[in-house]
Amino acid sequence: MTKCKGESARVLAVQSANWSSPASTEARKAQARRAYVEALTIPDPGDQLRARFTALMDLAEARGG
Repeated sequence: MTKCKGESARVLAVQSANWSSPASTEARKAQARRAYVEALTIPDPGDQLRARFTALMDLAEARGG
């Protein structure tokens, strides 16, 4: 399996999943948004879709949903 660019952002989001302060939540949201935008540059459609989905799931988690 190839490592996609968004995977490093996913690792950061998972590592920070226990943050609970409002500032930390905003940082997690911002990180997920950056990961999504970065995923748009991945040329392989399958890898791009996985990275975009992961970023959206991270954003939903950061929002508390």
